[in-house]
Amino acid sequence: MTISEYSRWKQRLYEILKIEEPTRTYRLVNFMTDMEQACGIPARHDAEFEKNYPMIMDLYRKANDERTI
Repeated sequence: MTISEYSRWKQRLYEILKIEEPTRTYRLVNFMTDMEQACGIPARHDAEFEKNYPMIMDLYRKANDERTI
């Protein structure tokens, strides 16, 4: 992932975080699904993936932590 791509993901996440519930959580779920598909995030814990892509996983975890359902 390039710095430009990372910046776009990060910007998208912070825009979603400004939205009120329950819409915010639905958008976070979509954001996470998009990240899984675009970045190849594995469905199960994969220590090697997390080690190789810490910035991606940091954004992904932040999105997950902000969900309310």
